[in-house]
Amino acid sequence: MSNTVDFGIDLGTTSSALARMMRKGPEIVPTRSGQKTLPSAVRITDGGNLLVGDEATDKWPCRSQFKRDMGATVRYEMGSREMSPVELSAEVLKELKYSASRRYEVDMDQAVITVPAMFSQPQCQATHEAAALASIDAVTLLQEPIAAATAYLSDDPEDGQYLVFDLGGGTFDVSIILMKQKEMHVVHHGGDNYLGGSDFDKKVQQWICSEIGTELSSIPEPERWGMSKSVERAKIKLSDLETTDVDLSDVKGVHAPRFTLTRERLNELVRDDIDRTIRIAREQLAECKLDASDMRSVLLVGGPTQMPIVRNRLRQELGIPLNLDQDPMTVVACGAAIHASALPRRSSERTTTSAGVDLELHYECVTNERTAHVSGRIANRDSFAGEVRIQRSNGDWDTGWIALRNGAFVTELELSKDIVTEFSVEVRDSSGATITSSPNTFAIRSGIAAAAPVAPYNYGVALEDGSCKWIVKAGASLPVRERVELPAAASVERGSDETVFVHFLEGKSEHADDNVRRGHVVICGRDISRPIRPGDKVTVTIRMDESRLIRAVVELEKEEREWEARFHSLTDEPPIEDLREMIRRTQDDLERIDLVVSEDDQGGVNGLLRELEVLEADVENLRYGEPGQSERVLTKISDLRSRVRKFSQKYMPAAKREEAEGVLDEAEVLAANAGDQIDLATVRELKGDLEKAEVLGDKKLTESILERGRNIWAKHYMNTPECWRGQIDWLRPRYLLVSNPSQFHEYVRRAEACLNDRDLQGARINCIEARELLPASEKHIERFGGSLI
Repeated sequence: MSNTVDFGIDLGTTSSALARMMRKGPEIVPTRSGQKTLPSAVRITDGGNLLVGDEATDKWPCRSQFKRDMGATVRYEMGSREMSPVELSAEVLKELKYSASRRYEVDMDQAVITVPAMFSQPQCQATHEAAALASIDAVTLLQEPIAAATAYLSDDPEDGQYLVFDLGGGTFDVSIILMKQKEMHVVHHGGDNYLGGSDFDKKVQQWICSEIGTELSSIPEPERWGMSKSVERAKIKLSDLETTDVDLSDVKGVHAPRFTLTRERLNELVRDDIDRTIRIAREQLAECKLDASDMRSVLLVGGPTQMPIVRNRLRQELGIPLNLDQDPMTVVACGAAIHASALPRRSSERTTTSAGVDLELHYECVTNERTAHVSGRIANRDSFAGEVRIQRSNGDWDTGWIALRNGAFVTELELSKDIVTEFSVEVRDSSGATITSSPNTFAIRSGIAAAAPVAPYNYGVALEDGSCKWIVKAGASLPVRERVELPAAASVERGSDETVFVHFLEGKSEHADDNVRRGHVVICGRDISRPIRPGDKVTVTIRMDESRLIRAVVELEKEEREWEARFHSLTDEPPIEDLREMIRRTQDDLERIDLVVSEDDQGGVNGLLRELEVLEADVENLRYGEPGQSERVLTKISDLRSRVRKFSQKYMPAAKREEAEGVLDEAEVLAANAGDQIDLATVRELKGDLEKAEVLGDKKLTESILERGRNIWAKHYMNTPECWRGQIDWLRPRYLLVSNPSQFHEYVRRAEACLNDRDLQGARINCIEARELLPASEKHIERFGGSLI
């Protein structure tokens, strides 16, 4: 077996592929059915047999697209069994491993496995776990756009910048790659982990359902699965045909078993999603202060990029030449194999006999020169005297015998014209007797090395004021180690039961609430040797390797120990009420901005409001959705909130000023009606202060005035029947959210009875009791409470 890893795996959402680096270049390993790709699908038969790939897609129950749920606490029913996304992915990897054994008669125990550029930390961890279940050492997790760029650009590319457009079955990545003096660098990554060809399929299914007068969610899952497979086949055919039929024979109650679908209709249905990919591509260019004209070409990756509308929209909107040199279905696996050929195998045991020698070799596995240097030493015999000879494996060139000096040597090698040059090593002692050596072969690849991976998100900690301190920034080259010192914001007494937290976040927003909590450290008073006081030094260190596996520790001033963060390998499905609360807060912000937005930005705000309406519907449909859907909706809401923040920074000061004016006007009327002269005078004084704040541009003063105005308004509004009528109307539909609806209904009934009797205090008490039965998100509980820093 080669002394380099050589195998590359594209573990895809809808299909996977395996490649091996050979002397002439990467070779796709055929599946047992002779295909280049393997459907990422698993089925368990009635007899309990497990099928993977083409055999699994023949009938229901079949599970696919589980890559989207990697890292989530999701279980799929598989006949009499339940399986996680990790276990299902492991079965796909086992099948690919079998293909390698069948083709080459080797045990593929090490490989490079690709992941989307925007995969989160738990998703990367889950991929490692799937590989381990398949007895594969995932030597590194390579970002898919880097793998694709490596395949496209490995053979003497021109200097310049390239746009990788990676639209797969379930994910979308866009990356900007710089080639300079035959070295590859990642400039920027972006994308959407929940946008791909399967979303196109769902749009078609929903349209067909509307045409035949039914709801997609009302169709039983087995029938829905059959329909989705038929839609996928029709979509693929429409890349070459103008019209085709969708087979609906699996859907009961449909009068016509075949439904005609045209390319024109398909284009209409998927245009919004395709335009979203182009908008994301434009955003990445803008973030790098680049224009489409700065790109040398677009590198196409993924099956959906073969759709004519995708290529046409790219040409129309970006105007960048499309590179069609590689098969978009297999280019990622080929790039992974090329990268794997530059990685030495991890050796577990030496295989030399007691009479042999262990060689420790040092050389660059990849070079863009025609010569290369190699050095080495005898590692297990200090006094060994002898010679070493290195020759090309085909025997047409060798170094001659090189005398060892103090057991070591260095020499120059000439590479062949092949992509990979294999060398053999011979060792002989001072008497001329041949000695067994390990290793006795190695290889060097001619070409471009893959770019160093980069962090796709920021990684850091939540602060007590609701902001973030990013420690590892998005775009940082991996591996990376960063360390920061922060002041403590809380007190903890030594030996007490008091507990504080350090929350570790992943995301892009400067606001903690807009990001995802990936881990935490818990520090208890019983664990410290001295009290913690505000201002004490807290040191946080984050390490991340090439595969984005993360480790973090927290150290306290004058404490000899360190606290290691516990990162969550699985992400819990977020409760629906939490998602509703995020929607509500985002809508509040957008409605404020909408009051003061300029004409130039009105279209952008309207677009966000439309997206929010769609997400609101998605949240309400979650109870009927597929496993893992909550996590996908959460990701989309978080992305939307980060885009809303950009408008907030621009317009929120004006929006708050306008809100303050409205609140003070209402407070003035309420105070006057109540005959409260003190509050009336205070409101008029605040109005004067608001004018000063506007002149000075003092945002904090404006927020302070708004808060004081709200307090006066609330004080008097709570003494009006309108206040408690509004509270009762708000509470009544929320009985679905509580665990004790009968008690909830009773409090609401009492509140309404008190209100009818003009008993405002009774109405208030019963409304408060009803609110206490609501989930935490409805009561606006702080997500990052108890923060140490």
